[in-house]
Amino acid sequence: MSCWIAVPVFFISWFFAAASGAGPIAIENEHNDGSGDERTGVSIAPIFPLFPLIAWLIWTLSPVGVANAIVGLHIFIIVISIVMSAYYWVVLRRLRDSKRR
Repeated sequence: MSCWIAVPVFFISWFFAAASGAGPIAIENEHNDGSGDERTGVSIAPIFPLFPLIAWLIWTLSPVGVANAIVGLHIFIIVISIVMSAYYWVVLRRLRDSKRR
């Protein structure tokens, strides 16, 4: 597999994984009414660029079959992150709609 395919897959997968981590925090903030000091956040700073570069390093040092499995795992991470983000979005929207009523 080409490096031009693998590296973007690694970065996109870790970005989506980090972004989907904001969902539970947004739901928690909504439960707490988002008042003042109780609001929390999430930072993706620890993830970028270290984890994608580590994945790329492992990918470059691995045999072809293992390298393809690593890319497949990262594609799976993208899919799961998108599904979880959609789930958190639906839950958050329902919470906000129930508060408006």
